[in-house]
Amino acid sequence: MSRVAVSLQRKGSCSMKNRRITQLALAAVLTVMTMAGATTPDDDRASYRFGVFPYLSALKMDAIFAPVSQKLAELLGQRVRFRTASTMSTFVERLKTGHYDFAILQPALYPLLRDELDYVPIARFEESLTAQVLVLADSPLMSPADLKGKVVATPPFFGPIVHLAGHELEQAGLTLGRDVSLRKNKSILR
Repeated sequence: MSRVAVSLQRKGSCSMKNRRITQLALAAVLTVMTMAGATTPDDDRASYRFGVFPYLSALKMDAIFAPVSQKLAELLGQRVRFRTASTMSTFVERLKTGHYDFAILQPALYPLLRDELDYVPIARFEESLTAQVLVLADSPLMSPADLKGKVVATPPFFGPIVHLAGHELEQAGLTLGRDVSLRKNKSILR
C-alpha cells in the first residue's frame, strides 16, 4: 500500500487559521485515501499513524495535532494516532520504514519523498514561504548590514526557510560564512 504525504509550504503555528488549513488538507488526504481503497482491514491494524515533522516541542505539537487526529478519526471511522519524533533524523528514518500511514512534511523533504520513499504527495498548502531574522527590541542591530560579523541562529534542519534567509542576507550584500554565519540549533521555539 502506498503511503500519503502532505507537504507544507511554510512552518505551522498554533493559530486557528493554520489549524483549520491543516484540518482541511488532511480531510482531502483522507477522502482520496478512502476513494482509492487505501484502508487496511481492522484486524491488520487498529489505527492509522499520522506523522508530522518535528518543528515544535512534542507537547506543543500534540496540542495542535491531537484535535486534527480526532477529526480525522471521525471522518474515517477508525482511530488516528498522531506521532512525531524528537529529531528530524528519527522522523526521516520512520518515513523510510513506512512507519506513518500519512504525514505532513516540510518542503525540504520532497526530493527524498519523490526519489526514495513509498509515499505519494497529494496535497500542499498554497501559502507563501517567509523567513524572518529577529533581534531584541533594544538591540543595536537594525538592518541586515548590522549582522556583519554575527552568528544567526537557525532551525535544526537546513530547509527552505534557512536557504531563504541566507538568500536575503546575500541580497543585502553579506557573504555567508565570511560576513555572517548561520548556526543550526536543536530548538528555536520553546
